[in-house]
Amino acid sequence: MIEKIVLRNFKSIANIELPLHKLNVLIGRNGSGKSNFLNFFHLLREGANGNFNAAINTMGGFSQVLHYGAQQNPLAWELTFQDIQVAETVYYTGELAKRGTSGYTVRLEELERPPYQDFVNRYKYLAVRDGRVRILKSSQDEDEPQYDESDQELVIAQVRNRVRYPILSEVRHRIADWQIFRGFGSDALQNVRTSQVFNVVEPLRLDSSGINLVSVLQQLANEPQYESISEKLIQTIRTVFPDFTKLDIPISAGGMGSLNYRSRDFSVSIPAISMSDGQLRLIGLLVLLLLPNPPSLIAIDEPEVGLHPEALEVFAEVLQQASERTQIIIATHSPRLIDFIPPENVIVAERDNGQTILEHVNDNRLQQWLDRYTLGKLWTMGKLESR
Repeated sequence: MIEKIVLRNFKSIANIELPLHKLNVLIGRNGSGKSNFLNFFHLLREGANGNFNAAINTMGGFSQVLHYGAQQNPLAWELTFQDIQVAETVYYTGELAKRGTSGYTVRLEELERPPYQDFVNRYKYLAVRDGRVRILKSSQDEDEPQYDESDQELVIAQVRNRVRYPILSEVRHRIADWQIFRGFGSDALQNVRTSQVFNVVEPLRLDSSGINLVSVLQQLANEPQYESISEKLIQTIRTVFPDFTKLDIPISAGGMGSLNYRSRDFSVSIPAISMSDGQLRLIGLLVLLLLPNPPSLIAIDEPEVGLHPEALEVFAEVLQQASERTQIIIATHSPRLIDFIPPENVIVAERDNGQTILEHVNDNRLQQWLDRYTLGKLWTMGKLESR
């Protein structure tokens, strides 16, 4: 998991140093910087997959990625990972410097671990500085690898020899496997409502576009190793929708499948095209959180959109259970959802002189209030914000 993130000069974020837990719930007003924080994880994920430059261009170019008030300063980060291979701490550091009017270069990229006893400096697995790349396989063995060099892509995405560079490969794999969800928007809902081709994949992953939800549901329902997860999904949906009995996925002659909802109130199944947005969004979110072998990080922006307040209690319970298996970051505007989240897992986003500030909720300061009010109520009362 990511134990701590340091991020400088990214969009509205000038400088933050934030410890992270297994479950992290961001709250704050519109424009406070919650989505920008999630956008950084999306950017780094794309970079680990070799799409760094394309992702930056999609965001409007490097000048739009930099902090609005410090265009000449580099974009910099340091992630502190735990449980990489032999359960040691690994630091992943990067720096992007502006080149020309709108270009950039990866000026610095390092993978390090804490220094050995009696040593002062960190041990470097990877050292990239101003175009020179060194990878250290052991304290006596230094390598300058051959690869298709691009100073606008991350080196961890360009050097992929898992046997030769195991720590580098492990960090790249974890970041590349992160899943970033913008709820389930209109495009995702449209994908779910249309027939889909079945694609069996392992490990099971729900695409953020919703394009493979039907395939995932079909695998959960028909493969014995997923029987307990399928049953858990059915029971959870039934908690929110008491009329629900099962999900049907009839297969056409062409191998296409479509989602249908079975209700005890009707003798015929209800096709996905006739299901409500809230029903489909909840099913998608539950599948995302219940799947086995999850990625090392799942981030969800505004999961409450389209969900009934009673469904949020069920979602929060599943969310906390899922955080026992993977790290989760969500951003929300829902006081009702916050009612079911422990205070230590809540992070408040605020703007101070145009800069995003992210801070954990102060449990001690709130204790006198929590005896009388829920956390969501305290949020609406303005008791969680310090500025």
